[in-house]
Amino acid sequence: MSLFHFWLGSEYQKWREREQQKQYSSPFVSFPILLIAIFVLIVIAIIIRVFFVLFGINLLTV
Repeated sequence: MSLFHFWLGSEYQKWREREQQKQYSSPFVSFPILLIAIFVLIVIAIIIRVFFVLFGINLLTV
């Protein structure tokens, strides 16, 4: 388990160094934030779809 944590830590450190070298125009955009944003978009899409199904609105007739 400690070997795994050591490997994970070194991978994270390498990723952080690569991110710092990239020099984004917006430093706040990073890989975990992008993952969270994609996940939130998927959840919102599912909620909208359920909403349409519950209220019997057919997307094809709109």
